Amino acid sequence: MVRFKDNTLKKTINSLEKAKDQKQIWRKYVNNQLKSKYKNLYSQLNCLVYLKAKNFSLLQKWRLKQERKLWVQSKVKSKIMSRGDVLNFMQTYQRITQNMFRNMPKYASVIFNLNSNHQIKSAVYKKK
Repeated sequence: MVRFKDNTLKKTINSLEKAKDQKQIWRKYVNNQLKSKYKNLYSQLNCLVYLKAKNFSLLQKWRLKQERKLWVQSKVKSKIMSRGDVLNFMQTYQRITQNMFRNMPKYASVIFNLNSNHQIKSAVYKKK
């Protein structure tokens, strides 16, 4: 379902991969997990609901907003990630997320297309 052809792992897609995964160790590890453990997990699902945002930039915006809310509510500010920390963390799964934008609609039983305010803009229900 969510898996990459080994040749697509070679090209870096963000600064984290370029700086920290030059030998593709992380990318290959993730791909192997998707081929084995996650494949088993997906095979057990009888329905898959996909909440689809417009793009990865919007997901970053939402995650930063979430972190700001945590900062306001938290008494321990040291546990809150900075903007740079959030963006860096999100790069670890950017490749998977962008692949999901392209491929998950093929597999999902229900797709909720979200607008920029987290609201459902439209829904697609597929018959099996």
